[in-house]
Amino acid sequence: TGETDWDSPLSWDSDAALDAIESLCRRGRARVPVYDIGASARVGASTLDIDRTPLFIAEGIFAADLVERCRERGLL
Repeated sequence: TGETDWDSPLSWDSDAALDAIESLCRRGRARVPVYDIGASARVGASTLDIDRTPLFIAEGIFAADLVERCRERGLL
């Protein structure tokens, strides 16, 4: 049907997500995608700036898939 299955791990870019988490940890900001679920598409990007916040929570249905890779990079 050509529609995105948002529940599939194939619907996201885990490498880009990990890079964004690392950027937030190290620099306090990251470029993150903007999605239009109605259009089933990524429609742009924005900058997420957490400034000097000492911690943040990354959540989502695939977040647990990145825990070990975050640990390996010293991000936890």
